[in-house]
Amino acid sequence: MEYDFPKQAQWADEGYLQVLDLEKLKTVAPDYYAMMEEQGNMGYTDLNDTTYFALAERPYWNNTYNYVTFYRADWLEEIGMEYPKTYAEANAVYQALKDAGICECPLGGARVTGAGVDQNYGYRTYPQDELEWATTGDYAIPALSTDDTKLLIKRANEQYNLGYINPDFTQREATDNEALFTFTPAQEPFITKEMVKPGTIVFPMGSFEEVSEDVILSADKIIVDHVDQTLHRGVLKPLTKDGKVTEDDIYCTLGELAANKVTLEDYSNEKIICIPIGTGALDVAVAEVVRRRAVERNIGTEFDFI
Repeated sequence: MEYDFPKQAQWADEGYLQVLDLEKLKTVAPDYYAMMEEQGNMGYTDLNDTTYFALAERPYWNNTYNYVTFYRADWLEEIGMEYPKTYAEANAVYQALKDAGICECPLGGARVTGAGVDQNYGYRTYPQDELEWATTGDYAIPALSTDDTKLLIKRANEQYNLGYINPDFTQREATDNEALFTFTPAQEPFITKEMVKPGTIVFPMGSFEEVSEDVILSADKIIVDHVDQTLHRGVLKPLTKDGKVTEDDIYCTLGELAANKVTLEDYSNEKIICIPIGTGALDVAVAEVVRRRAVERNIGTEFDFI
């Protein structure tokens, strides 16, 4: 709950959660209700004076982790194999799917194992003792000294090299979209021309250089919120300094689009760069959404800036 609560609050705010009657719960599940009281959970049942949650604590260190796996039964039927029950059987299925031309990368894509919090729960011995859980249970840096993490990384490495994991997952996942936003403090370009396909609008939001020069120079249209500002900040700054991009290369501004002074027709075969960092246009837009929601809920305080 500690890490899910912000999302739950959002869903409640948007009307997706069902209101809960704790008095009815107390009647139909008196032991559960008593447990909530005993564990001090009653203070976490409400959001904005509306009850949504019935809570319980789990013994973090001595319980197992459960999973539900979805799989393509039609694919298994096509290759004449059953659902695998071991690592070796699973790899045999993945290879058969590749050989049959059904799926190029049966395991899809994921971030590189060993580059963050690794979910090695399926490799642990349960129940864990409390010391083991506290020292190596969940960690931001993988505990390579543990056998479960070693086995996880070993198998992930094997499956990557066998071609079961998409090696271009990160790039494909980020760039196979109609819009590509970069919100990073990157000092060096990491988005290249090859990553940007026709029909894509790229929004380089950083204050430095997130996209390479060839992305900008190969764009069919460059749209900005403020011409002078964007020519001297962010990705356009070095190109402006070298004379590779000038005011004449700017197709239009966001204001011109909003006022219908310029139209953006079918761009399905074009690459467009949109740079809205000159006037803080997005900040203003977000602030207006926040203001409207505050007015609707009659919260907040109005004041004059001057």
